[in-house]
Amino acid sequence: MVLAGGVIEDTVGVTLGLSTLAAAGLGNMFADGIGIGLGRSIEAGADRLGLPDPKLTATQAASAAAQRVAMISGVVCICIGCILGMSPLLLRGNSKDDASEGAAPQDSQAAVSA
Repeated sequence: MVLAGGVIEDTVGVTLGLSTLAAAGLGNMFADGIGIGLGRSIEAGADRLGLPDPKLTATQAASAAAQRVAMISGVVCICIGCILGMSPLLLRGNSKDDASEGAAPQDSQAAVSA
């Protein structure tokens, strides 16, 4: 998600004049779309692991409880995907702006104590 947002910001964002937040939103949309698209692959993986198929009848699948479980599990999976999509932030170092902001208070402390 973060990487897609960076690519969008650097390419389409510059051309269309998108803000950083708009590029991040488009990156999020891209990542969510991939997550939803991988649903069938995840189900196939669960079958290969031997996880049981619930074998719901049409009536059971249409029940309010089954619909709630489907919605909640979809939301939880999208949230997990978003968190995984932000994992590159853990690997990024401090930018020059962050370093200069951190240095300013130390310089002012040195000036006060001198």
